[in-house]
Amino acid sequence: QVSKMSLPPWQSPKDEDSYLLLMLPWLEQILSDVHEGNPGAENLLGVLYGMDRYIPKDREREQYWLEQSAAQGYIPAMDNLARAAIREGDEELGRTLAIRAAKKGSKAAFQWCVEHVSPAEYATTG
Repeated sequence: QVSKMSLPPWQSPKDEDSYLLLMLPWLEQILSDVHEGNPGAENLLGVLYGMDRYIPKDREREQYWLEQSAAQGYIPAMDNLARAAIREGDEELGRTLAIRAAKKGSKAAFQWCVEHVSPAEYATTG
């Protein structure tokens, strides 16, 4: 686990990629895939921004990369967007996103819906 740290001025990266590669060199292939529009890599980068484990938590970047991935139909990103909305207190958006993810095939979102959503709400939410 990499702890958060302040970098000395001579090591300050000029952009997001440079910062990530300085902190976590193993991200090189993931970033390459992200720039090629790979939805799995975009989802992973969004998850990393939401964890506050390897890189500092950044909700805006988490949201951005998860949305990029979900827009391509990547089901795990749809599920992660729903979880992020619920975690941030937007229950209504989280419910809607979870239902959409479940209807697209997310088993985790479907299980959440079974526990938290009425059959009527599930049937009428698109």
